[in-house]
Amino acid sequence: MLKTVFSIRSIQMATIVNMIIFYAQKIPILNKLITSKLYAQFRIKRWLSIIAIPLSLIWQLVIQLFYYGLAIFLPIQLLGAELTNNEKLVYFYFIFFVFTFVTGAVSSATILEPKRKKYVAIKLFRMNPSDYMKATLLTRYLTFFIFAVPVMLWFTLPLGATVWHVFFLLITATLWRIFSEWVHLQLYKKMQLILIKKVGIVWAIIGISCLLAYGVLIVGIVPTFVTSTIFSIVLSMMGLLGGWACLTLVRYKNYRLVTDAATNYDDPLLDLGKMVTDQQQSGVTLQADDLQLQMTNPKTKRKLEQLSGFEYLNKIFHLRHHKFLRQPLQKKLAGIVIFGMVIIGLTFIIPQQLASNDLFNGRHFSYLFLLLYFLFMSEKTCRAYFYNCDISLLRYSFYRKAAPEHFRIRLRFIIQQNLLIALLFSFVLTTYFTLLNVDFLSSGALHLVVSILSLALFFSIHDLFMYYIFQPYSTDKNVRNPLYQVFSFFVSGLGGIFLVIRLDSFSFASICLGLAFIYSIIAPILVKKYAIRTFRIK
Repeated sequence: MLKTVFSIRSIQMATIVNMIIFYAQKIPILNKLITSKLYAQFRIKRWLSIIAIPLSLIWQLVIQLFYYGLAIFLPIQLLGAELTNNEKLVYFYFIFFVFTFVTGAVSSATILEPKRKKYVAIKLFRMNPSDYMKATLLTRYLTFFIFAVPVMLWFTLPLGATVWHVFFLLITATLWRIFSEWVHLQLYKKMQLILIKKVGIVWAIIGISCLLAYGVLIVGIVPTFVTSTIFSIVLSMMGLLGGWACLTLVRYKNYRLVTDAATNYDDPLLDLGKMVTDQQQSGVTLQADDLQLQMTNPKTKRKLEQLSGFEYLNKIFHLRHHKFLRQPLQKKLAGIVIFGMVIIGLTFIIPQQLASNDLFNGRHFSYLFLLLYFLFMSEKTCRAYFYNCDISLLRYSFYRKAAPEHFRIRLRFIIQQNLLIALLFSFVLTTYFTLLNVDFLSSGALHLVVSILSLALFFSIHDLFMYYIFQPYSTDKNVRNPLYQVFSFFVSGLGGIFLVIRLDSFSFASICLGLAFIYSIIAPILVKKYAIRTFRIK
């Protein structure tokens, strides 16, 4: 077992070191010092691996800090500033239970997760699937518990928690997650169902969990049952189920069945060409009728006859993939309409409570950044451009040299999509303010609209700019550029900063407008200068 754990860790560290060397060669100053010969310098790489081990451990601790801090502690501090420490602790336990015992159990399954390291270890290094899975499960849940203990103690002890209760919760949570691994295994054995790949079900559970966890906090219902004796008994029973699942998974022999299921489709070397071809063919077949219907429209024909070059190419692409590009947009617009109907309906039921609530005003504007970050659909459109168009055309130099031209064409299209979302969202919130007889100027509603429209422009430019400068997508349908992930993390982290500093409405709107204005000037210049080299296939 320990030998397998060390082997897996060695593979991970070697992959990390090779990745560091590869991307260090892309940095202008370091590319002259770091050559490809470094890949063969095993002694240097061994020292780099030694350095990488504590860094990876620190990174796991940071992830736990972000999880407990941003997902649990920060919302309680922001939405429940007037609560007592005991009430805050009750909410902390409740949100932790919902996210860890429910959401995590459904959305995560180490046994069936399609991971590249799993493919490398089992398919290329020929590790025994049983040894690999047992070692992986051991390290996964041992580190889950070890790193969660100090972080959870740090957040809960000031609220009045006891050390033994925190240990009890984390031990139970760890055992319950192991039991969920057994459930995922049984679902695959009995029904050939890989639940974590059912994106609709997983995101529905995540959405319901967020509504439940934060809804209770917003409404003000204190879930005191989480500190009751009955709840502790229930948790103990869940822990016993987890202990039984541990023994069952240790004795289980046929791990090759699940490892083949997890590495077969995601195998980047066995049948990549067929996989890409099948997806492209199905995408074209799906939209072929749509293209034919669009082409029969006389107005569309006249517009196409007036276009040429990349304007014509992108127009044809948008027509061919009309349904693919419009369906996500229509779903988000429908979601905003439903949201609007709910809050507008509430204005007739509890108008006084809403009028006194500052949820859509002032300092709560900071939530807009993260909300719109997930609402706007620029990244999905960029992914569609790559896998349905650019994956073939980027092989030609004339197309790469024309990157600034089709960047401008696509930016107009993405801005149009996101502006539809922004305008409808602004209309819904403006109607909400009007029905509550709130003054549009003095209340900050105008700042709200300016913030939404500015962020629509900002995220439209940001995602397309990142696509052209870093081109993160590879032919195996994964993101393979760490710089892209770093900058994406920085932007999402900016939303976290807004939550912490809690700006007033005018300051927040001014920053959003300034970011959009600066980005709109800088992005085209940088794309024109660098995209010819960076916008390429990997």
